[in-house]
Amino acid sequence: MSSDEPTSTVQDTAVSSSPAARGETARAVDGEPPILRVEGLTKYFQVGGGLRPKQLRALNDVSFTLRRGEVISLVGESGSGKSTVLKMLSRLEQPTSGRILFKGRDLLAEEPRSASLSYRGQVQMIFQDPFGSLNPVHTVAYHLERPLVRHRKATTPEELRRKVLELLHTVGLNPPEEFAAKHPHQMSGGQRQRVAIARALAVDPDVILADEPISMLDVSIRMGVLNLMDELKRSRGIGYLYVTHDIASARYIGDRTIVMYAGHMVEGGSSEELLDSPAHPYTKLLLEAVPDPRGNIFRELPAKSGAPQLVDPPPGCPFAPRCPEVMDVCRRESPRPVQLRRRDPGAPERFVRCHLYEEDQAPPVGEALGEA
Repeated sequence: MSSDEPTSTVQDTAVSSSPAARGETARAVDGEPPILRVEGLTKYFQVGGGLRPKQLRALNDVSFTLRRGEVISLVGESGSGKSTVLKMLSRLEQPTSGRILFKGRDLLAEEPRSASLSYRGQVQMIFQDPFGSLNPVHTVAYHLERPLVRHRKATTPEELRRKVLELLHTVGLNPPEEFAAKHPHQMSGGQRQRVAIARALAVDPDVILADEPISMLDVSIRMGVLNLMDELKRSRGIGYLYVTHDIASARYIGDRTIVMYAGHMVEGGSSEELLDSPAHPYTKLLLEAVPDPRGNIFRELPAKSGAPQLVDPPPGCPFAPRCPEVMDVCRRESPRPVQLRRRDPGAPERFVRCHLYEEDQAPPVGEALGEA
């Protein structure tokens, strides 16, 4: 058994042992300006040919802010648009419209090539596949040396070697001298993902974009990677945008959770409050698929099957064709975001895009928890 295998799973500890439940809140300060601000981010892809090409609407008017030392979990099914958000923020794709402001700078207004190296030195990405993101030909030391040299974080061979060993020690790969000489195939999935995290840390980033970093790992070692990410958040003040389809891990590590469906943000707020009292029917359905270790049972909501229509979608709410609580207005008008009343006045703002709710309405705690 590798050293990064804990004795419990995310699902077992997501409620009682999450950083928020332990009182280990993020180092984010409400008074300080956000380090990352996304405004109206939209991405359409052109599909088909001929005289009338169609548009696939991958993202629609996505807006949020991220502060230093804060974790935002983006949750949703495949095709919800959460990974597309990361591609926009990592500049692998250009958005159709919207703004991305990093430390007050409008990234999309700058020349991409001249701004790219500086930005990527401050915003790093951890990919889903820990093996595919590492070159099997090269050693671990090589993978860590490249960003250090590229971003001029080391000037001599001695300093380069010292920083490589420090990075491996930071992510719990000990003895670092031994792991530095290994190739990716000689390590477990959890160890490879720790190398990917070490590579991201090499340039001292302010923000890490994590695209389902534990989804390809064994359940038994997921907790070790999440705990490492949480420790780096608290010790270095790193902000994370954590993409996942796993509600349990989103709650465990996220200070805030944003639920996405068909490219739309349908609900958002404090992870504890949102997942204790979900408002949107889609969020409730996601939670019903997760066994609750506390014994709370959510009311069954039979959803209609089928994937969302992303190419030339019909008017109204994107979830209307599958929603068990659909009304006539849902098929005619797209819901606007509504601010919900917070259980804790100091918690982040809660919003939902659903015609079932009005401004400052309390979330349906009793109904959501099966107490109605």
